[in-house]
Amino acid sequence: MRFVDRALAYRLESTDAHSCVEFARAYSSLFPESGATAAPFAGGWAIYAGVDSPITQTFATGLAGPVEEDEVARMEEFFHSRGTAVNVELCPYADVSLVEIFRKRGYTLLEFSNVLARKLTADDAHVKIAGEVHVRRPEPHEAEIWAETVAR
Repeated sequence: MRFVDRALAYRLESTDAHSCVEFARAYSSLFPESGATAAPFAGGWAIYAGVDSPITQTFATGLAGPVEEDEVARMEEFFHSRGTAVNVELCPYADVSLVEIFRKRGYTLLEFSNVLARKLTADDAHVKIAGEVHVRRPEPHEAEIWAETVAR
């Protein structure tokens, strides 16, 4: 059995953060008027990709060690200056200093998200598949069903 520690949690959270940072950069280059951007805060990242975007939030915050209250104030300004709420995806391994700052500032817990992980073995490279698998781009007439499948 593999136990998760802060270092592994940080690796997993940083992977999520990195993809969102890159999305914000790409989105901003395609749609400069969107204001999409990302900035480092408290050992993690704050992402803005639009007021209603599901990635407009923080990732990996507080996993690099203690956090100062002024860093949280700067993070809040990052979101408020763009007209959006401060949404934080906080890992249970985040430094307790950040949890305390959020408590003092009146933050409310909305949900828990869990990531399951397991160590891959040599046997994982030899998965039996019943039949052939073909990977290809969807045809134009398949775009709607492809988008629905990905969304689900």
